[in-house]
Amino acid sequence: MDFIAIDFETATSDRNSPCEIGLTFVKNNKVVDTQSWLIKPKCYPEFDPFNIAIHGIEPIDVAKKPEFNQLWKTELQSLLENKFVIAHFASFDFSVLRRTLELYKIPYPDLQYSCSYTFSKKVWPRLLSYDLKSLCNLNKISFDHH
Repeated sequence: MDFIAIDFETATSDRNSPCEIGLTFVKNNKVVDTQSWLIKPKCYPEFDPFNIAIHGIEPIDVAKKPEFNQLWKTELQSLLENKFVIAHFASFDFSVLRRTLELYKIPYPDLQYSCSYTFSKKVWPRLLSYDLKSLCNLNKISFDHH
């Protein structure tokens, strides 16, 4: 199976405030590359302390980083266009993508996506938790979150 796993971090509770995007590329069921980019959100320098506590990214970390629209044109669009993309809690990550594209008036890319959280609930019914750490523990996968 070939796909790209996507994960956003946001500066605030607003879905159009990405401050980081991470992509993991899987080909033939094997991880072949992982990349991440810090993003200077449009709301800069406004960051919510709650969000900082989750991901550890502070305004100073993104001060000299590109905004999403620049990163989209130079790197992200060509990586995601016409691809199959998976996110854990896709409703969050794809709403961040959608709302940020709308903020910058960028057309939505042609891609297909799925949610690993929803998929996991079907594969392993009746687990106590479906967060990534629990699923990795269940499957004996090393996991380092944030």
